[in-house]
Amino acid sequence: MKKLIIITLILAFSIPLSSQTKLDSLKSILKKAPDREKVEILDQLQKAYWDIYPKASIEYGKQAYKLSRKLKDKYHESIELGNIATSYTLLNNHYKALKNFLLSLELAEKINNDFLIVNRLNNISKTYLNLKDDVKAFEFALKALRISKTYNNISGIASSIENLGDIYYSLGDIENAISRYKLSLNSYKKLENKLQAGIVLEKIGKMYIIQNNNEEALKFYLEASENFEKINNHEVLIKSYNVISSLYQTLGNDIGTYDYYLKYYEAQEKVKKEDEKNKNLLLYEYYSIIGNDEKALMYYKLYTQQYTQHFDSLLIEESKKTIKHIKEKYEIEKQILKKDIVKDIKKKSDIELKKVKDETKEKEKEIKALKIDKAIKEILAKYETERREEIISNLRYEQEINDLKLSKQNRFRNFLVIISLLLLVLVGLIFNRYHLKTKLNKKLEQTNEFLVETSQDLMQAQKKLERLARTDPLTHLSNRRDIIDKLKYEKDRFERSEKPFTIVLGDIDKFKSVNDTYGHDAGDFVLKKISKLMISSLRKQDFVSRWGGEEFLLLLPETDIKGGKTISEKIRQKIAETNINFKGKNIPVSMTFGVSTYSKTSNIDDCIVKADKALYRGKKSGRNKTVIAKDS
Repeated sequence: MKKLIIITLILAFSIPLSSQTKLDSLKSILKKAPDREKVEILDQLQKAYWDIYPKASIEYGKQAYKLSRKLKDKYHESIELGNIATSYTLLNNHYKALKNFLLSLELAEKINNDFLIVNRLNNISKTYLNLKDDVKAFEFALKALRISKTYNNISGIASSIENLGDIYYSLGDIENAISRYKLSLNSYKKLENKLQAGIVLEKIGKMYIIQNNNEEALKFYLEASENFEKINNHEVLIKSYNVISSLYQTLGNDIGTYDYYLKYYEAQEKVKKEDEKNKNLLLYEYYSIIGNDEKALMYYKLYTQQYTQHFDSLLIEESKKTIKHIKEKYEIEKQILKKDIVKDIKKKSDIELKKVKDETKEKEKEIKALKIDKAIKEILAKYETERREEIISNLRYEQEINDLKLSKQNRFRNFLVIISLLLLVLVGLIFNRYHLKTKLNKKLEQTNEFLVETSQDLMQAQKKLERLARTDPLTHLSNRRDIIDKLKYEKDRFERSEKPFTIVLGDIDKFKSVNDTYGHDAGDFVLKKISKLMISSLRKQDFVSRWGGEEFLLLLPETDIKGGKTISEKIRQKIAETNINFKGKNIPVSMTFGVSTYSKTSNIDDCIVKADKALYRGKKSGRNKTVIAKDS
C-alpha cells in the first residue's frame, strides 16, 4: 500500500516536470511508441545519460540493443553496441569497452557500412591506447585512415590522424605527434568542428609545453579557447583558461595572467551553478530508472522547491527586457552606420566616375592612331606580297633546270650512300650487342650487391623497431607490452614445472608533487634514477618494467611470497636512503610496493589486481611500505 501511494505521488509530480525536461518527454513517448521508434528514443536517452550516470546509460543501451536484435536491425545493433562501449569507457572499464567495440565492428563489416567501420576502427584504436597497447592502437588507426582516404571520409581521416598523434605522444615522439595533430586540425577546420578542433589545438599546445616552448603553446591554447567560446562549452573552457593563465604567469605577463584567471573563475562558477541546478533533477531521473521510488520522490521534491515557476518567469521577463534593449541599440547604430556608408560610397563614386571619363578619352585617341597605322601597314603588305610572288616564279623556273642536271648524279650517289649505310648499321649492331651484354652483366652484379645490402638494412631496422616497441623511451625499461609477454611465458613455465613466481607492483609516492614543485624535467630525472636503482638491486633472472606513469611492475621468477617481500623491501629501503640531487636540489623520494604470488587458482590478471590492491592498502596506510596481497 505504501509503495502504491509513492508511485501515485511520483506520477502526479511528473506532469509539471515533463514539460521542463527533454528526458521526461522522451520517457513518456517511449511507453506508447512502436518498437522501431522505441529504439531511436532509447538511443537518445542512452546518449543523454553519458555525462550524467554512465551506468544508467548502459541499461538504456542494453534495452535498445535487445530491441534491435528482435527487429533484426543490424545497423542499430552495431550503433547500440558502440554506445554501450562508450559508456564503459566513461567508467574506465576499457576491457569491456574493447569487447563491445569489436562486436560493433563485426556487425558494421557484415552490413558493409564504411562510415561506421571507420568510426569503430578509430574507437578500437583509442581503447587499445588506453590499455597501453601502442602497437595494436597503431594498427587499427592506420586501417581506419586507409579506408577513410579511399572514400574521402574527411571526418574519419581527421580522427585517424589524431589517433596517430596520440600514439606518437605515448611513445615519446613529440615531433611526429605535433605533425599528426596539425594535419588532423586542418581536417577538423574543413568540417567546421569547433569542439574537436579546440581539443586538438590544446594537444598541440601541450606538446609545445613539454618542449618548453611556452610562447608557441600559448598561441594554440588561445585559439582553442576561442573555439570553445564560440560553442559556449564552459566545461572545457575551465581547463583551457587555467592553462592560459599559467602560461601567461610563466612568461611574466601579469595582465594576461589576471584576465584569464578571472575568466577561469567565472567559467567555474557557471559550471558549479549549472551542476547545482541539475543535481537533484538528475538524481530523480536516475532513481526513477533503477526503480527506487522513495528516493526518486525525495529528489523530485528538492528540485521543485529549489527552482520554482516564479523564478523562471522572472528570468524570462529579464531576458526579454535585455533583448529589447540590445535590439533598440543595434537599430540606432545600424542607421548611423548606413548614412556614413552611403556618403562614403557617393564620394568614392564621383572620384571613380571622373577617373573613368579621363581614361575613356585617352583610349579613344589611342584607337584613332592605331586605325591610321593599320591602313598604312595593309598597303605596304599588299605591295610586298606581289613582289614576293614574282621572285618566287623566277626561282621555280631556275630550280627545274638544276633539278634535271642533278637527277642523274643523285641516283648514283644515293646507291653508294645506301650501301655504306647498310655496312655501318651491320657493324653498329654487332658492336652494340657486345657492349649491351657487358653492361647488363655489370648491372646484374650491382643489383645483387644492392639487394644483399638492403636485406641486411631491413633486418637491422626490423630488430630496432621491435626493440623500440618493447622498450619505454624514457627509462629504457621493458614497456607494458614486453612485460605482458614475459608474464605469459612465466605462466606457461609454471604450468610445466609448478615453480612459483611473484609479481610486484611499485608506485612512487606523491610523484605529482615532484612534478609540481621541481618541474617535469625533475620528474623525468627521478623516474630514470629509480629505474637504475631497481635494476641494480635485482637478480639476473628478474625483470622490471614501466607499467605506466610512475608505476613499475617487477617479475620475480622462481620466487615465493616471502622472497618477493624480501626483494621488494630491499629496493624500497635503497630508494628511501638514496639522495637524489637534481640541479643542486635534493628531492626526497620513496616507493610503496604490493606483492602477489601466482597460484593455480588464479590467472595473471587476478595476480596483478591482488598486487594492485596490496599497493593501494600500502598507500592508504601511510606510503613507503611493502604490503603482501591477501590470500598469497
